[in-house]
Amino acid sequence: MAKLIEASRSHVEQAPADADAWGRLGMVLQAHGLNAEALESYARAGQLAPDDYRWFYLAALASDEPDAALASFDR
Repeated sequence: MAKLIEASRSHVEQAPADADAWGRLGMVLQAHGLNAEALESYARAGQLAPDDYRWFYLAALASDEPDAALASFDR
């Protein structure tokens, strides 16, 4: 688990303006139950690529707050 998270984090450090790198980090974090951290990664990916629905959809799935999830789904 730690190796995969570190590899994903390394990709973000190498390309901090890459929405896909941030999104992949979010997916890895979410897959390991780190939803709060995943939400931060999805938020950054969404800022970098506001027209890419994937990050908002995945953020909605990671959220434990119904209102926040609905807002993400609406995006």
